[in-house]
Amino acid sequence: IAKAQVTTINATLANPCAALNVNEIPKSIDFTIYPNPTNEIVNIQLSGNLVEIPKIKIYDMIGKLVYEKNNFDNFASQNLSFRVDNLTTGIYLISVQTNDKTTTKKLIINK
Repeated sequence: IAKAQVTTINATLANPCAALNVNEIPKSIDFTIYPNPTNEIVNIQLSGNLVEIPKIKIYDMIGKLVYEKNNFDNFASQNLSFRVDNLTTGIYLISVQTNDKTTTKKLIINK
């Protein structure tokens, strides 16, 4: 019978809190999509006080970028609207991005 060799390694972190850096937690944007499911127009209601105009990106379920919008005439109201009637029925991921924040949610297109 062969004997197993066991090696024990002890390590001590100089600063145990350094492994969990709070600054690395990604910031998010709070928003609501309606109607969801939709077939023609998507509305996004932004929560909070964004000072920069967000970018909207929509990806299909294999990760392909299928829609992108960077400018909105109605941004001051924190309500964004755009057409998605060119997208086929399916499940998509809609991403709202600013310089330092990104949030992604599910969008359903049902025709």
